Amino acid sequence: MRQKGLVIIVLLTVFFSCKKENGLCFLRVIPPADTTIKNLQIFDASGSIPVDGKFYQANEYVEIKYDLFHVVKYQIKDWTSELLYDEFDYTDLHIHEYMGEFEQREEDVYYTLTIKNLCVKDDEAILNSWTGYYFYVYDYFDRSHWTTRLNPDGL
Repeated sequence: MRQKGLVIIVLLTVFFSCKKENGLCFLRVIPPADTTIKNLQIFDASGSIPVDGKFYQANEYVEIKYDLFHVVKYQIKDWTSELLYDEFDYTDLHIHEYMGEFEQREEDVYYTLTIKNLCVKDDEAILNSWTGYYFYVYDYFDRSHWTTRLNPDGL
């Protein structure tokens, strides 16, 4: 009898300590309004997730990849039309970010991912010894973020 009670206590301890997380994760990606963003791809552990504003089941984590097409990289300080070079120098940049892992819960969780980037212009101009001009450098950073809900919008 004592052995049976010990087995029941062990089973109850294991049962209550192993909390089941049966909830599913759903992700929707809001299509960006920024026309410089090209080739946007969203990935989770299972593969690609469409970018159409609808919820799709997602697994484990999220990665994003996109290109910024024809964005300003350099600007000549005190530019005038008499200079030999254009005021701005443009480039294409590749962004690849690991956004993080999904939180597992007992209930379903709905994530909304908004794609954004931040352009930062350096405060101080740098001398280009080849041209003799001072120029500002522009850097771009991914500032995409997601929000979490327990119920999807509109359902």
